Amino acid sequence: MAYAKRTDANQAEIVSKVGKGIPDLLVTFNGETILMEVKRDAKAKFTAEQLKFIANWKGGPLSRVDSPESALRVIGLIEKKDYNH
Repeated sequence: MAYAKRTDANQAEIVSKVGKGIPDLLVTFNGETILMEVKRDAKAKFTAEQLKFIANWKGGPLSRVDSPESALRVIGLIEKKDYNH
């Protein structure tokens, strides 16, 4: 995939907030947009900025994932495990 070699003059001021607690992935599947925060494992903690973003998020689903399988589970391509049994 080719990328633009130049950026617009106003891009820096528009995108300067990206990374400030905003989840890692924006996934669109079957007409739904889901934000995903990728963590290395189940023990990894959210940063203070991430917790602030999550607390104030008013949009669609936001999920924490720690493997390709967990990401596929979020979008429904892998059946969810029943943790009650």
